[in-house]
Amino acid sequence: MGEPIRVLHVDDEPDFLDLVATMLEAEDDQFVVKRATTASEGLGRLDETIDCVVSDYEMPGLDGLELLAAVREEYPELPFILYTARGSESIASDAISAGVTDYLEKAGGTEQYAVLANRIENAVEQYRARQRADRLDRIRSTVRDVNQELVRSRDRADLERRVCEIVTDGPPYAFAWIGEADPDAGTVVPQASAGADDDYLAAITITLDESQTDQPPTARALRTNDLVVTQSIADEEPVDPWREQALERGFAASAAVPLSFEDRQYGVLTVYSGEPDPFDGAERDLLRELAGDLGHAFRRFEQERRYRQLFERSLNAIAVHEIVTDEEGEPIDYVFLEANGAFEDATGLDREAIVGERATDILPDLDPTFIETYGTVALSGEPVEFEHYAESLGRRYSITAFPLGDGQFVTTFFDVTDRHERERELEAMNDRLETVRDQLELALETTSACTFDWRPGESEIQWYPTFEDVFGTDATDVEPIFDAYFELIPPDHRERVRSAIESAIDGGTDYDLTYPVQPHDEQLWVREQAEVMDDEDGPRVVGTVTDVTELKAYERRLERQNERLDEFAEVISHDLRNPLNVAFGRAELLAENCESDHTRPLLDALDRMDDIVGNTLTLARQGDTVGETEPVPVESVVAECAEMIDSEAETVEVPEEFGIRGDPDRIRHVFENLLSNAVDHATTPTDEQATERAGVTVRIDRIDDRGFYVADDGPGIPAEERDDIFESGYTTTVDGTGLGLTIVERIAEAHDWDVSVTESREGGARFEFTGVDIV
Repeated sequence: MGEPIRVLHVDDEPDFLDLVATMLEAEDDQFVVKRATTASEGLGRLDETIDCVVSDYEMPGLDGLELLAAVREEYPELPFILYTARGSESIASDAISAGVTDYLEKAGGTEQYAVLANRIENAVEQYRARQRADRLDRIRSTVRDVNQELVRSRDRADLERRVCEIVTDGPPYAFAWIGEADPDAGTVVPQASAGADDDYLAAITITLDESQTDQPPTARALRTNDLVVTQSIADEEPVDPWREQALERGFAASAAVPLSFEDRQYGVLTVYSGEPDPFDGAERDLLRELAGDLGHAFRRFEQERRYRQLFERSLNAIAVHEIVTDEEGEPIDYVFLEANGAFEDATGLDREAIVGERATDILPDLDPTFIETYGTVALSGEPVEFEHYAESLGRRYSITAFPLGDGQFVTTFFDVTDRHERERELEAMNDRLETVRDQLELALETTSACTFDWRPGESEIQWYPTFEDVFGTDATDVEPIFDAYFELIPPDHRERVRSAIESAIDGGTDYDLTYPVQPHDEQLWVREQAEVMDDEDGPRVVGTVTDVTELKAYERRLERQNERLDEFAEVISHDLRNPLNVAFGRAELLAENCESDHTRPLLDALDRMDDIVGNTLTLARQGDTVGETEPVPVESVVAECAEMIDSEAETVEVPEEFGIRGDPDRIRHVFENLLSNAVDHATTPTDEQATERAGVTVRIDRIDDRGFYVADDGPGIPAEERDDIFESGYTTTVDGTGLGLTIVERIAEAHDWDVSVTESREGGARFEFTGVDIV
């Protein structure tokens, strides 16, 4: 039995409190659960002995988030898990913003209690780890010192030597060395070392012979490209030369870690300790972090060599600078460190003469904004790209500046005067043509819209067709500007419309507004879209006014329907899930403690009820809509979904990494339902009453750039049934709800995807999604 984990569980359902306590204590003897039916009671039972708080959200008096706020005032770091039947994205978002440690929705079955126990254990372990943070001071100091060397060093050999010195500056490491594989010689060649008994390397030879039955840790680290640890050299057999020499020098343990970046190995770091068993998790993490940093640094050295070649051969003008700051750290100038031949050709400046000189001394008329801009690049590490018109030369240049670190930066530039003039002429012409075309097409195709064309400073607006033809009121003759039209707009909306028009007049800002107008007794809603164009005679405003009254009414009806549907979903979630969870848990306990032919059917019925409630809520809450879309990595999402399915019954393959743009939560539902569908249908009859689940392999891959597919090697779907499988309630299994594939189709439609089902290469089902944005 490990160290006790003391949990305070707050929930307004006493039966559920008893069930959770029973389940947690059954999961692990280390759990000790205190219970409270209100947040106030829970605060009264909270003290320093509590390791974690688990709370429902909706309770009498204070709710779960208010309880969280109260706990955080007294115990800012104490783990707090929101465990509730009322789950929604908004509650989860509020909980995360309020600093909740974890968020878990109640579900059917006993599996949820194993998940809850795991979440509590992880949270408490992290909490206790933070309390032991002082022990990691040495590790942080080592990382800090190495990172400083990474920034300062410009030479690989010097960096390797300094890292070995830093690592062996104090316990637990007595000796460290860095080597590099020599494939021709078949050995690891030492490059740098530090610490006691430096003659150790002269006494041993590390070979790369893979046929050797017991390779040294250094060679194994290179072969496996991973950390290799020997916690006790004395206990290892056989005692070959490297061990014998290590023991003679008092080395009790060793570790070797490859120095890699991406797919390239640059060497290996090997360390030795005078004490056995020094490599706990923190030490292993330290070695891996140091190895990663060194591999990245060696990659940088390699790139710098290539940079030097490109620098000298580039046709673009390139110069390297260093920022000069005052006592307060503000940029006041910059110095030329080097420049290439193209720079010399473009500026006429002798590159050897300007090295080490300040820019203000070389260029007396230098624009001060250059110093400010380059200071931001050098000191903040933010690259910039901009164009500059050199008035003295009458030319325009495209300039790019990016940081090198340590206050240094690079600039490149080239002449874009001719190109800029051509692009400007083409863009102006295209803008005028496209705007006029779009506005005229809308007016001609939409009987409830009219186009206007107006030049600021003129009193008359041209309407096509006339405003009176569309809205029944003449607003063509306006004096002063737009006042007659403003009379049609209710007073509380006029300022917003007037501000948009003034911004277009004064700042050339396009606008898109929806507002009411009342040209006669009936109030209408219109959408006004306008673009500001520049031509030879100055700016002009071209736009459309479209009647959207029916669309506005439809949107309001839809909002009211969605609100009622959401209220229904919330009632179902709160009022059904808690008693269903209690019934499920009690039935599980009943099945464990007594034998009856009725318990298994009871559990199956409860499980089916939970599936039906969950799928119904998914359809009710999501409908045919999606939230904000973003690139979603398929491989990681599928891996998360696979963990929720019977892992012994399915194998999931994603041979190629790719992403799809969409609503992450909706996409997760797609894969959860399809994986569950594949597993549930992969069955082999064994008798008239029972079936034995067979293994199924699910493959997910892209279809060129058009979409993706989900295919399995199960029994497949007969051709005559494929047109019906997406219908609500349609199922071919006794346990199915008939809603899973309906949810899949609804989510696909909400993303404007096309979904179809056919036969996979192995004879199973293959669901194809096309019209997908592959990223």
